[in-house]
Amino acid sequence: MNRLTFELSSYTLKTFSGFSRASVKVEGQENIPEGAVIFCANHFTRIETVFLPYHIHAVTGKQVWSLAAAELFKIPVLEGLMRRLGGVSTHDPLRDQKILNTLLSSKIQWVIFPEGMMVKNKKRMRPHTGAAVQAFRCEFFRERLRRHADIGGKEFLRLKDSLGVDDLDRVLSQQTYIVPVNITYYPANPRENILAAMAKLLMKEPSPRLTDELMTEGAMLFVGVDITIRFGAPIAIRPYLNDPYIESMLTVRRQVRFDQDIYSKSVSKQIAGRIMERYMADVYAMTTLNYDHVMACILKHYPYKREGIDIYAFKCKVYYAVTCLLLNRLCYVSDNFRHNLIHLLINDRYDRVARFLALAQRTGVVRIDGARMFKDQTRFYDHTPFHSIRLENPVVVMANEVEPVTEAEICLKKIAQKSDRQIYQSVRSRLIEKINVDYAKAYKQFYVDGESKRKRVGRPLFLKRTNEVAGVLLIHGYMAAPREMADFAEYLHTQGFTVYAPRLAGHGTSPENLA
Repeated sequence: MNRLTFELSSYTLKTFSGFSRASVKVEGQENIPEGAVIFCANHFTRIETVFLPYHIHAVTGKQVWSLAAAELFKIPVLEGLMRRLGGVSTHDPLRDQKILNTLLSSKIQWVIFPEGMMVKNKKRMRPHTGAAVQAFRCEFFRERLRRHADIGGKEFLRLKDSLGVDDLDRVLSQQTYIVPVNITYYPANPRENILAAMAKLLMKEPSPRLTDELMTEGAMLFVGVDITIRFGAPIAIRPYLNDPYIESMLTVRRQVRFDQDIYSKSVSKQIAGRIMERYMADVYAMTTLNYDHVMACILKHYPYKREGIDIYAFKCKVYYAVTCLLLNRLCYVSDNFRHNLIHLLINDRYDRVARFLALAQRTGVVRIDGARMFKDQTRFYDHTPFHSIRLENPVVVMANEVEPVTEAEICLKKIAQKSDRQIYQSVRSRLIEKINVDYAKAYKQFYVDGESKRKRVGRPLFLKRTNEVAGVLLIHGYMAAPREMADFAEYLHTQGFTVYAPRLAGHGTSPENLA
């Protein structure tokens, strides 16, 4: 495929993306090296086959080809689009030779999905080693060219010709890398959209598989979803050539055929397995956890309660979990986590919890009765059909996606298993800690020597009673600060009340802070 066709098709895709409701954020671009690169990504939707190469091209400026499921090439409209965008069928008889020749020149970059198929349930399966094999073969023949360039002879000329090398210096100056890529969606659950509606009008009974894919991928395009594409640290393939048998094969004068030499196949398979395990661990570890992940994981590990789960306690666990993920830096997290989280504890004004619980109730994971919900734990372990699981049990898909992020899941599981009293105490401590930290930062930033009052004047007051009869909230005036409420607060405290006098933003420091 010539570059002009690729550029025109990319421009068409860019124009179409302007009409899409998807918001794409690209992270880790600095990890993409110069040289021959295979990008290995997780695979949740078909549209990744198109939009991932497009976004990589936008970063690197190079043509990006991708291996795509053979079934996509059986649909005339999709076949034309895929070929113009550099798609190569997994059943293409020249597939391996195309990858090897274009990688060696470093003019083409490749996208390969090692999971081999869309992993709709987000449950890990043994990925294919194809990407690792291709990268290993490329670096092997690059090094073999280097050795035989010094040796000379017929094998060197044959190698150059069979590999289509027209710029030897360029080939020998490059290296082969695999760059792990994670793609995370929020929200990722299927929703009604124009594509699904059209299918229902045009078809009597769309198959569960078609309905699932139209509602999931159509929602991403036309309803709106946040997509995070994260590039991990590159994995250099050259060090994997450091094997006695591979070393002997680099300089042998006879023709080397990996696919025919039984021992070569065995050794390269073992090496490819090690490479695959390394990049897939990176792919899964780069998952960007969002609110749905946190809520699904906490709900999964929430202890069984005959009287049901208090919804406010659930919200408290979600709040505390998000703060723990942020403070301990256990994983990559959604940018939404960095905004004020107090809405989780008060009015849920963004409907994050309400929307999740409505989905959980609609799909039979919970039953809500007033301020409590009753969980059906079997829904986290039942065997929903693969092609309909995103539609029928999206909560378990969300929970499954957290599993490979081991430290985060351990943290969320511990929080889920806290008692209601423990979580209330933890949230209270975390709120007080945040309030004090925020005030300390503001005081340091806006302190004016000779003008600002002593630090304790603006610090919030919290006077706790153990009987918990009632609580009183004292709000200071526009020209005051919490310490000026101290006498009244202490009087109320002696009368049996828990008292809290917060600092209103901008007070207790200097006029510049208030402005």
